[in-house]
Amino acid sequence: MKKSRTVFALLIAVLLTVKSVLAQSKSHNSKVSEKKIEECGDKVGNFVLCIETEKSEYKLNEPIVLQVSLKNISDRKVQVIRSSRGYSLDVTNADGKFVPYLRNSHSFITRNWISGRNIVEVEPTKKIYKSIVLTDMYNVKNVGSYSITAKQRILQNAPNKIDVEIKSNKIDIRIIQK
Repeated sequence: MKKSRTVFALLIAVLLTVKSVLAQSKSHNSKVSEKKIEECGDKVGNFVLCIETEKSEYKLNEPIVLQVSLKNISDRKVQVIRSSRGYSLDVTNADGKFVPYLRNSHSFITRNWISGRNIVEVEPTKKIYKSIVLTDMYNVKNVGSYSITAKQRILQNAPNKIDVEIKSNKIDIRIIQK
Protein backbone atom coordinates (compact mmCIF):
# COMPACT_ATOMS: atom_id res chain seq x y z
CA MET A 1 0.00 0.00 0.00
CA LYS A 2 2.82 2.41 0.93
CA LYS A 3 4.69 1.51 -2.25
CA SER A 4 1.70 2.32 -4.49
CA ARG A 5 1.20 5.66 -2.69
CA THR A 6 4.84 6.54 -3.28
CA VAL A 7 4.60 5.62 -6.95
CA PHE A 8 1.38 7.60 -7.28
CA ALA A 9 2.96 10.63 -5.55
CA LEU A 10 5.98 10.45 -7.89
CA LEU A 11 3.71 10.21 -10.92
CA ILE A 12 1.75 13.27 -9.78
CA ALA A 13 5.02 15.20 -9.20
CA VAL A 14 6.26 14.36 -12.72
CA LEU A 15 2.93 15.34 -14.28
CA LEU A 16 2.87 18.64 -12.39
CA THR A 17 6.46 19.37 -13.51
CA VAL A 18 5.58 18.67 -17.15
CA LYS A 19 2.44 20.81 -16.86
CA SER A 20 4.49 23.63 -15.33
CA VAL A 21 7.08 23.46 -18.12
CA LEU A 22 4.36 23.52 -20.78
CA ALA A 23 2.59 26.46 -19.14
CA GLN A 24 5.84 28.40 -18.81
CA SER A 25 6.72 27.50 -22.40
CA LYS A 26 3.49 29.08 -23.67
CA SER A 27 3.95 32.24 -21.62
CA HIS A 28 7.62 32.61 -22.52
CA ASN A 29 7.27 31.94 -26.26
CA SER A 30 5.76 35.38 -26.79
CA LYS A 31 8.37 37.09 -24.59
CA VAL A 32 11.53 35.62 -26.13
CA SER A 33 12.85 37.50 -29.14
CA GLU A 34 13.28 36.03 -32.60
CA LYS A 35 17.04 35.42 -32.85
CA LYS A 36 18.71 35.94 -36.17
CA ILE A 37 20.43 32.90 -37.68
CA GLU A 38 23.80 34.67 -37.35
CA GLU A 39 23.28 34.87 -33.58
CA CYS A 40 22.63 31.13 -33.26
CA GLY A 41 25.01 28.21 -33.27
CA ASP A 42 26.80 26.47 -36.11
CA LYS A 43 24.91 25.72 -39.31
CA VAL A 44 24.97 21.94 -39.79
CA GLY A 45 23.28 20.46 -42.83
CA ASN A 46 19.85 22.06 -43.08
CA PHE A 47 19.66 23.18 -39.45
CA VAL A 48 20.79 25.67 -36.87
CA LEU A 49 20.28 25.27 -33.09
CA CYS A 50 19.50 28.35 -31.04
CA ILE A 51 19.05 28.94 -27.32
CA GLU A 52 17.89 32.02 -25.48
CA THR A 53 16.30 33.21 -22.28
CA GLU A 54 13.86 36.01 -21.64
CA LYS A 55 16.54 38.08 -19.93
CA SER A 56 20.19 37.85 -18.89
CA GLU A 57 19.85 38.60 -15.17
CA TYR A 58 17.75 36.64 -12.66
CA LYS A 59 17.11 36.97 -8.96
CA LEU A 60 18.22 34.14 -6.70
CA ASN A 61 15.69 31.24 -6.83
CA GLU A 62 13.80 32.78 -9.78
CA PRO A 63 12.94 30.15 -12.45
CA ILE A 64 15.17 30.35 -15.53
CA VAL A 65 13.40 29.14 -18.65
CA LEU A 66 15.65 28.25 -21.56
CA GLN A 67 14.06 28.34 -25.02
CA VAL A 68 15.67 25.85 -27.44
CA SER A 69 14.82 25.99 -31.13
CA LEU A 70 15.96 23.84 -34.05
CA LYS A 71 15.43 25.76 -37.30
CA ASN A 72 15.25 24.41 -40.85
CA ILE A 73 17.39 26.86 -42.85
CA SER A 74 16.85 25.11 -46.18
CA ASP A 75 14.31 25.97 -48.86
CA ARG A 76 12.56 22.60 -48.67
CA LYS A 77 10.67 20.44 -46.18
CA VAL A 78 13.05 18.24 -44.17
CA GLN A 79 12.31 15.20 -42.07
CA VAL A 80 14.20 14.90 -38.82
CA ILE A 81 14.51 11.69 -36.88
CA ARG A 82 15.35 12.62 -33.35
CA SER A 83 18.24 10.59 -32.03
CA SER A 84 17.79 8.48 -28.93
CA ARG A 85 20.76 10.36 -27.52
CA GLY A 86 18.60 13.49 -27.54
CA TYR A 87 20.35 16.67 -26.56
CA SER A 88 22.55 17.92 -23.82
CA LEU A 89 23.27 21.22 -22.13
CA ASP A 90 26.67 22.43 -21.00
CA VAL A 91 26.24 24.78 -18.05
CA THR A 92 29.41 26.31 -16.60
CA ASN A 93 30.01 28.75 -13.78
CA ALA A 94 32.24 31.86 -13.86
CA ASP A 95 35.31 29.67 -13.20
CA GLY A 96 34.53 27.54 -16.28
CA LYS A 97 33.59 24.51 -14.16
CA PHE A 98 30.63 22.39 -15.23
CA VAL A 99 27.54 22.80 -13.07
CA PRO A 100 26.18 19.40 -11.96
CA TYR A 101 22.76 18.05 -12.81
CA LEU A 102 20.23 17.90 -10.07
CA ARG A 103 19.33 14.35 -9.06
CA ASN A 104 17.66 12.34 -11.89
CA SER A 105 17.31 15.40 -14.13
CA HIS A 106 19.47 14.17 -17.05
CA SER A 107 17.19 11.26 -17.87
CA PHE A 108 14.19 13.60 -17.58
CA ILE A 109 15.81 16.04 -20.04
CA THR A 110 16.38 13.30 -22.60
CA ARG A 111 12.86 11.85 -22.20
CA ASN A 112 11.30 15.32 -22.27
CA TRP A 113 12.97 16.27 -25.57
CA ILE A 114 12.19 13.01 -27.32
CA SER A 115 8.44 12.91 -27.60
CA GLY A 116 6.27 9.97 -28.62
CA ARG A 117 6.73 11.12 -32.20
CA ASN A 118 10.38 10.80 -33.18
CA ILE A 119 9.99 11.68 -36.88
CA VAL A 120 9.23 15.33 -37.39
CA GLU A 121 8.70 17.14 -40.66
CA VAL A 122 10.02 20.70 -40.54
CA GLU A 123 8.84 23.21 -43.14
CA PRO A 124 11.39 25.60 -44.72
CA THR A 125 12.38 28.41 -42.31
CA LYS A 126 10.25 26.86 -39.51
CA LYS A 127 11.41 25.80 -36.03
CA ILE A 128 10.84 23.07 -33.50
CA TYR A 129 10.68 24.61 -30.01
CA LYS A 130 11.37 23.24 -26.58
CA SER A 131 11.34 25.10 -23.26
CA ILE A 132 13.40 23.89 -20.34
CA VAL A 133 13.26 25.15 -16.78
CA LEU A 134 17.00 25.27 -16.22
CA THR A 135 16.68 25.75 -12.46
CA ASP A 136 14.78 22.44 -12.21
CA MET A 137 17.53 20.54 -14.03
CA TYR A 138 20.85 22.10 -12.98
CA ASN A 139 22.33 23.34 -9.74
CA VAL A 140 22.32 27.05 -10.70
CA LYS A 141 21.21 28.11 -7.25
CA ASN A 142 24.15 30.35 -6.31
CA VAL A 143 24.76 34.03 -7.01
CA GLY A 144 27.14 34.44 -9.95
CA SER A 145 27.57 34.15 -13.70
CA TYR A 146 26.80 31.08 -15.81
CA SER A 147 27.31 30.17 -19.47
CA ILE A 148 25.03 27.77 -21.34
CA THR A 149 25.30 25.96 -24.66
CA ALA A 150 23.18 23.14 -26.07
CA LYS A 151 23.98 20.22 -28.35
CA GLN A 152 21.34 18.30 -30.28
CA ARG A 153 21.89 15.02 -32.08
CA ILE A 154 19.56 14.43 -35.00
CA LEU A 155 19.32 11.94 -37.80
CA GLN A 156 18.50 13.85 -40.95
CA ASN A 157 16.37 11.83 -43.34
CA ALA A 158 17.97 13.17 -46.50
CA PRO A 159 18.91 11.04 -49.53
CA ASN A 160 21.25 9.30 -47.07
CA LYS A 161 20.52 9.28 -43.37
CA ILE A 162 23.00 11.63 -41.72
CA ASP A 163 23.60 11.54 -37.96
CA VAL A 164 24.80 14.99 -36.94
CA GLU A 165 25.41 16.93 -33.76
CA ILE A 166 24.46 20.58 -33.80
CA LYS A 167 25.90 23.02 -31.29
CA SER A 168 23.99 26.14 -30.26
CA ASN A 169 25.11 29.65 -29.51
CA LYS A 170 26.45 30.38 -26.03
CA ILE A 171 24.40 32.54 -23.69
CA ASP A 172 25.49 34.12 -20.44
CA ILE A 173 23.23 34.74 -17.46
CA ARG A 174 23.77 36.25 -14.03
CA ILE A 175 22.07 35.36 -10.80
CA ILE A 176 21.87 38.18 -8.26
CA GLN A 177 20.63 38.53 -4.69
CA LYS A 178 16.93 39.29 -4.30
